[in-house]
Amino acid sequence: MKEVYSEELMVLSSIQLFGADPNYIKPELFGTGFILNHRENFYFISVFHNIKYRDLAIYLETNLPPENGTVPLIPIGGFMYFDLLKVAEDANASELVAELEKGGERIDITFAKLDKLPELLQPEMNFTFMKIEKGGKVYLKSESITEPNKSETYGFYGKIKHEYDGVYLKMTPTLKNNLTYHNKSDKFYRFKAPKLIQSKEEYEGCSGAPILDSNGGLVGVACKIKTKTKLVYGFSIKECLRLLNISIDSNQI
Repeated sequence: MKEVYSEELMVLSSIQLFGADPNYIKPELFGTGFILNHRENFYFISVFHNIKYRDLAIYLETNLPPENGTVPLIPIGGFMYFDLLKVAEDANASELVAELEKGGERIDITFAKLDKLPELLQPEMNFTFMKIEKGGKVYLKSESITEPNKSETYGFYGKIKHEYDGVYLKMTPTLKNNLTYHNKSDKFYRFKAPKLIQSKEEYEGCSGAPILDSNGGLVGVACKIKTKTKLVYGFSIKECLRLLNISIDSNQI
């Protein structure tokens, strides 16, 4: 079996996500996600801000050959998401009901169960230090989930600078590697990029990508950056898994 290095796994496991009007499928929202094998099922994981626009349908990039002059996309729905409710431990029933009705801060993570694995291809790509061969996208396993630490390096892959040239959509692949773990803030891990982040365009489109360590361990979901710093934020994959398990055990997904 061919050995897959962590940088290659970052590329192979990241899946381009599009948001588009279902009546006129021209992508206008761009993000990333990945497939997780957990408890004998497959789930597509991303961040909530990639799917929050209710008038847009969500599609996955397939990289399959064009059909009738259009590029095949796979629709995906049934996303679960959570509100963060701020309820005191000694709250009474009426206070809890009031909080539920009001709703809380939306947790920036989402997932959907897949009835079957979609056919998603990975085109051949050349980076300065490695070559990605043409083949299929891969899924990650929940057994690979781990905690970040300061002795590893981290990274993720996505596509940025989405723009149309006539009817053609141009995208720039980017591999954000050599990140180092900084600390944890609530449900987020903070990583440091090798150099100062000058603008959001350097990362915009990568939200939802799996953050992997140098051994291929899954630690988080890329969700935001802070410009004029080196800070990259990842939602804790262990917290994501906890929410996923709640959804499974309560028959919500």
